[in-house]
Amino acid sequence: MDLNLLKELCSIPGTSGHEAGVKDFLLQHIQKEKKKWKARPQVLTGGEFQDCIVLKFGNPRTAIFAHMDTIGFTVRYFNQLIAVGSPDAEAGTRLIGRDGHGPIDCALEFDKDHHAFYKFGR
Repeated sequence: MDLNLLKELCSIPGTSGHEAGVKDFLLQHIQKEKKKWKARPQVLTGGEFQDCIVLKFGNPRTAIFAHMDTIGFTVRYFNQLIAVGSPDAEAGTRLIGRDGHGPIDCALEFDKDHHAFYKFGR
């Protein structure tokens, strides 16, 4: 995998429960690139697979599974944050997201009780 592809993939918001953007990106990439592969897979997705993708090459005896969601935070009340996917982040970690008013770019902070929060001007 080239570094630019990895950077593009990591830039797609995809916290747990909201992986559709990552899934759509991967499906487009697979569709575009599979003609270059020695073996072309059967692509299984949707329905009971939800936001999962299965690439089946021939009659496999081995399966490899990986998560495509990312860790992050969701906003509770005001500027309190709740971890999604158990991130172990330090104060000052850059937080990038968006709300109904647009992009958010700020830093992670903790109060004296070690509750996560962010400071942002709205």
